Amino acid sequence: MLQMFHFVSLGAWLFDRYFVVRGVWSVADDFEKSSRLVSAPNPDERVLRITENGDAYYKILQTPVYFDIKTPRRFQKIGLDAAWRGEAPIIEAGLVKSENPWQVDMKTFYNKYLEDLSWPRIAGEGLVLWQRNPVYQSVRDFLNNPPLPVEIITIDAPHLKSKFVLPWQYEFAAADFGRVSTFARSYKVSLRGSQNIFIATASSGLDLHFWVQDLNRHDGADSVTVALRDLSGKTIFTEELTDDGQEWNSTKLSALRELDMSNPDLSPGIYRITFEAGDDIAIREIITSAAKMVFKNQLYLGDEVGYRAGVRSLTVWSNGQGYGLRTPHPDSLQKVQFKSPLLENRKLDLGLELTEYGKQYSLMMPREIAGNLITIMVPKRDLVLNSDGFFALSAEDFFLPEHIQWKADLDLDRLGINYVIADYSFFAEKRDWKTTTLTFSGGQPEDGSPLRIVFGFPVGARSEFEISQLRINGYREGLTPSTIWSKLKGVYARCYNCIGKSGTGNK
Repeated sequence: MLQMFHFVSLGAWLFDRYFVVRGVWSVADDFEKSSRLVSAPNPDERVLRITENGDAYYKILQTPVYFDIKTPRRFQKIGLDAAWRGEAPIIEAGLVKSENPWQVDMKTFYNKYLEDLSWPRIAGEGLVLWQRNPVYQSVRDFLNNPPLPVEIITIDAPHLKSKFVLPWQYEFAAADFGRVSTFARSYKVSLRGSQNIFIATASSGLDLHFWVQDLNRHDGADSVTVALRDLSGKTIFTEELTDDGQEWNSTKLSALRELDMSNPDLSPGIYRITFEAGDDIAIREIITSAAKMVFKNQLYLGDEVGYRAGVRSLTVWSNGQGYGLRTPHPDSLQKVQFKSPLLENRKLDLGLELTEYGKQYSLMMPREIAGNLITIMVPKRDLVLNSDGFFALSAEDFFLPEHIQWKADLDLDRLGINYVIADYSFFAEKRDWKTTTLTFSGGQPEDGSPLRIVFGFPVGARSEFEISQLRINGYREGLTPSTIWSKLKGVYARCYNCIGKSGTGNK
């Protein structure tokens, strides 16, 4: 009888473990033994496994690194608990939402500067608000009657867009224009692959043309999809361009083809353009009447081999706090210079020498200029520029379509920041380890790939930290007797149909 009880209990436990009857599933790994459900961190050359006094932990030497977790079911929400320690000023953690294209929901796992900020703070609406001077009595008051956007820094607060960003976005951009032109102008610059672009229009109507070329350096079809959206995410207009007919590595450049995104009825405001394409596609020219235009997070300055003779230098402008640089070809090894008027009285060389192709180089802006507009002088093309900020092809084009994010050691006084608002979890101390808890909504990828948790540093940052324990919690709607019965009926119906079809086929 006792044996039968144990058997039933084990069966009930396995049933709950697999079907997640109560809606909550959890797995923990302290790294002492290899886990069946949690992988070791990858790539393994970026970590060092250490065993000390019987305890095991990983030293993260370089990021990003990721852990894969096998789950019995897909979950609507994922919780992350980690025990860690180290001197890294900012650590980020994320949940991979898609591997193709690569999309990660990254959040600030730890921010030393935020932890040390001595300003008065209040919490509410799922957020924490720091104020230089206590102007607002609650977070709700702040959201309902926000200050000027140039006074605010945000940390992981995407829902602020629906709370209070939209009403003042265009007003901010219009005040910051400096130059307002309704005439279309041309940018003859080679940009490879996908682009994330923000434009600001000061008058009704938009003139916008992309002239693109297929490089045909890789096998496979090369299509292009461009979408114009407002800041709420509503799609206004889309346009597609199919492959040029050469789906093989011919290295033969296609003819220039036009993608016309013009819209004579577009109202003044700020808009986002997603240009989705592979690295075989190059934008050779952009013609636009938009008063402002910036590129978010990345610029791939393509080479012009076979298109133009000679090597052309290029200057771009950016407000990034950190930068990652890489060139895929040996002919484009170079020294890139970062300039700012704020550093004219200091003998500080912010040049970054690229001596190896294919290697990622990084640079963090010093506190004196982090967050300000700087000039980036590129002697040669064929350079991938990554940053946490925005890039512009001219100083007059630059504007801020979104809040500044806190990714480096910022001088809040110099930047005129009076408010910091964040979706942030403070760490807790346990012996000589810290513990941090994050929650990610939206669940895991739809394609059946394992749940993947990523740890990283902001772009340009170089540091280390150690992690000793990882716990993953999955949350989904629990099963009730009625939902279990409904699922069983569904399984029965599918099996009956299969048997029925199989029987018909055997007659």
